[in-house]
Amino acid sequence: MAERAASMDMKKNRWRRGFCIYLGVLALVLVATLVVLWVALSRGQARVDADNALSAEQARQEELAAEQALQDRRDLEDSFLRFAREADAEQWAQYYPETSRYESWDTVKGSLAALLSGEPTCYKAEDWSLENPHYLIYREEAPFAEVTMVKQDNSWQVGQAELLLQGDKSGSIRVPESCIVYCGDVELGAENITEQDFALREMDFPEELTTGIVRGKTCVVNGLFAEAAFRVEAPEGLRAVSIEEDTWALALQETEAETYQKKAEALVKSLVYYYMWGNQNTYNNMIAAASKTVKGSPAYEVISSTYDGVTWTNCFSGNYSCEAKAGDVLVWADNCYSVDVACKATGFNGQNEKTMDGAYRIIFTDSGNGFGITGLETL
Repeated sequence: MAERAASMDMKKNRWRRGFCIYLGVLALVLVATLVVLWVALSRGQARVDADNALSAEQARQEELAAEQALQDRRDLEDSFLRFAREADAEQWAQYYPETSRYESWDTVKGSLAALLSGEPTCYKAEDWSLENPHYLIYREEAPFAEVTMVKQDNSWQVGQAELLLQGDKSGSIRVPESCIVYCGDVELGAENITEQDFALREMDFPEELTTGIVRGKTCVVNGLFAEAAFRVEAPEGLRAVSIEEDTWALALQETEAETYQKKAEALVKSLVYYYMWGNQNTYNNMIAAASKTVKGSPAYEVISSTYDGVTWTNCFSGNYSCEAKAGDVLVWADNCYSVDVACKATGFNGQNEKTMDGAYRIIFTDSGNGFGITGLETL
């Protein structure tokens, strides 16, 4: 019995040891599992904390960027509005030449002073963006300027500016079609032409005697602040001269014109001499004047037809003097020129003094034998 009891005790002891070992191993596994789980949870929490910190930093950066962008827009608008309200005429001067104008800056400057005294109205242009901050400025409900801002050295400045203002005056000019017309710095083009292919001046000569007749065009400009200042350029070898308030014509160069001017002056002096000497040596004086024109031409016929009348006038040969001054030789066709001659003659007949102040238009044409005087008009 004692041996059996001892055997039972030994079995119980082995079972207890095994159970204790099992519990120990289980405890070790549990501890190891808890350690691994703890480490995993710690690492996970660290990642979560890092992600949260990163998200918070990103949110902070985004908030700072949004604040910076908002401040940047405020700075942009402040800079633009300050320029729009405070820029004076001298400041606008540096932007005026950006676009060719019909007028000089000095002409526009006086008109600007009144406009700049008022408050501007400002708008964002349709294509406005932070990359292209483009604005429009209105004054007195009319377009005044457009401005594009740029950021330089961390501050907003005017990059490009152009004046859009226009005046209410206009101007027109009639010139030969071959001429180039400028108003200010702008060469006028087809958009400025309102009329063309017309005679600049109706001349008293047979049209069949002319070739290459000079035709005219009318150029008009609008939106000016002052009277238009036109500049006319003639084709090479000729000059452009003003013959009336708004009409220009082609003229020979001064060296080429001299021959025609001397002939025109000689005719006028001879013609006035013929008139002033009246009934004294009338026929010879008439022939002397008529011979300076082309025989059979309208000018010749005009002079010779006066003979009968002049024979009845008094002679004013005493203290006789005559001055004649020819103007520009104007070109009306390849074979037709004219020159206006002003004259002043005085004479005395023993009882009365006579003065002849006047002007004549002398017309030269070339029908194939060289230029000669064929036309004569009293002005």
